Amino acid sequence: IINLKETELKLANDIYSSETDIKNNRDNLIEVNKNINTIENNLLNIRRNKEEIIKELDLNSRKEKELTYKIELLRESIDNNSNLSYGVRSVLNNPKLTSIHGVIGKLIEMEEKYVTAIDVSLGASKEFVVVDNEKNAKDAINYLKNNNLGRATFFPLSVISPKGIDEDTLDKINNHISFIGIAANLVKYDPKYRNIILNQLGNVIIADNIDGANDISRLINHRYKIVTLDGELIHVGGSMTGGSIKKTGSMIKEKYELEDMLRQVTLVTNECKN
Repeated sequence: IINLKETELKLANDIYSSETDIKNNRDNLIEVNKNINTIENNLLNIRRNKEEIIKELDLNSRKEKELTYKIELLRESIDNNSNLSYGVRSVLNNPKLTSIHGVIGKLIEMEEKYVTAIDVSLGASKEFVVVDNEKNAKDAINYLKNNNLGRATFFPLSVISPKGIDEDTLDKINNHISFIGIAANLVKYDPKYRNIILNQLGNVIIADNIDGANDISRLINHRYKIVTLDGELIHVGGSMTGGSIKKTGSMIKEKYELEDMLRQVTLVTNECKN
C-alpha cells in the first residue's frame, strides 16, 4: 500500500509537471503564432511599400526622361535662336555679316522675378539686332532684301541715344509703395550697350501690381510706360494691356525655364537615388 501510494504520488507529480509543460507550451505556441502574425503583417507591409516604391521610381523615371527631353529641346531652341523671326535668324547665322552683337533680349541678364516685366517692357524690341554702325545695319538689310529672307530692325551703337525719366517724376514715384524701379536698372549688361538698354528700358517704370501701376500712372499724368511684375502694361496716355501670358515662347524666358527644368530634373534624380 505504501509503495502504491508513493507511486500514486509520483504519478500525480508527473501529471502536474506534464500539465504545466503543456500549459507553457500552449502559451509559447500562442506567442509564436502572434509573432508569426506580426511577421506576416510586416512582410505584407514591406511588399506593399516595395510596390509603392517601384511605382514611385517608375513615375520619377518617366518624369526624368520627360524633363530631359524638354531640356534638350529648350537647349536646341536657345542654341538655334528658334524663337527669333526668320529674318533675324538669317542675319545672326550669316558669318559674312560683320559687327553683329546679337539681339537686345540676349544681351541682358536679370533676376528671375523680373523676367516677365522686362520681357513685356521690351516687347518686339527684344529681337532688335545690335550692330556697330549704320553701315553694318545697311549691309544686313541689303542681305535680307536681296535674298528675300524677311525683315529685321537694327540698332547701331554709333547712333542710338539713351532715354530716361525726368527728376521731377522720379521724385514723385521713388517712395511709392508699388514702385519697384526703372526697368534699365533691373537688368545687367555690358557697359558698351548702355545707350541701347537705356533707349529701350530707361523710360519704363516697373510696379509690383496693376493697382499700384494705375496709381503711379495717375500720379505722373500718364507720361511714361508702366509694367507690372506680372506683365500688365499701362501705356503712355493711360491705355492698358493685360491678360494671360504664355509661359513659353520668349527668348528671355527660355534661359530661366531651362534653369528651372534643370533644378527639377536634379530633384527627381536625387529622389530616384534615395
